[in-house]
Amino acid sequence: MMILLLMTKLVVFFFLKLGLELKCSLLMAPPPIKVHASSPENPEEASFFESFEAAHSLHDLSSSIANKLGVKAPPARIDSQAKYGALSRGDGAIYLRFPHKGYREKISDHAAGAIVVTEAGDVVTDAGGNPLDFFKGWYLDLDTGMFVTNPKLMPMLLKAVRESLDEKASSL
Repeated sequence: MMILLLMTKLVVFFFLKLGLELKCSLLMAPPPIKVHASSPENPEEASFFESFEAAHSLHDLSSSIANKLGVKAPPARIDSQAKYGALSRGDGAIYLRFPHKGYREKISDHAAGAIVVTEAGDVVTDAGGNPLDFFKGWYLDLDTGMFVTNPKLMPMLLKAVRESLDEKASSL
């Protein structure tokens, strides 16, 4: 299976054999190379992605989560499924997406990217730590948000997400 994720100023092809291997190649730059997700165990060493457009994600909530984790790097703000491609190549360790109330995430905006990062070794979950369900129609059934990281950071990230969401709810 070939998945194309357009990354800023780059065209990157991802070649995938489910459960076997994930490779990527720049347009006109064969041969494809094997890729894998970043695997820092210390969140201070992690970098994270969030949507470029503030209308697509609550940057203040992402900042709160990153602060709780001790992430030192500023967020890389990019749009489209390019974030998934960058994560799968190890260019970052965390992707946070917490849209504004009322926004419905489209399955087509996340399905291919979720496959790519999962095959690279990351975990994709909703804000409650549950796997995303791509079988409910056109939209993901999310009421809060979603995130991606490696299995080593997942417990710490989930805790930081819960604490930040609780703080946000209590301040309303």
